[in-house]
Amino acid sequence: MANAEDLQIDLRVVGQPECCRGLREKGWKFSYNEDTWFVYAEHPFGGRRTVVEVLRRGLSLQEINEIGEQIAMLLNGGGS
Repeated sequence: MANAEDLQIDLRVVGQPECCRGLREKGWKFSYNEDTWFVYAEHPFGGRRTVVEVLRRGLSLQEINEIGEQIAMLLNGGGS
């Protein structure tokens, strides 16, 4: 059984997920909130939905925030 110290993340960006591309075309934007450790989908005319919570166990605050920012960037189509 692996523990949090053994956690390694190997993120290979192959493109924005199709479902997220459709949301972006409708005006939604993905963002990460350092205070809550959640990635959200937000629409400029109102509406906010939680997408994912970044796992905190065994990670530094810097690592948590870096992972959250990278997830939001990927969902917004960055890095592709």
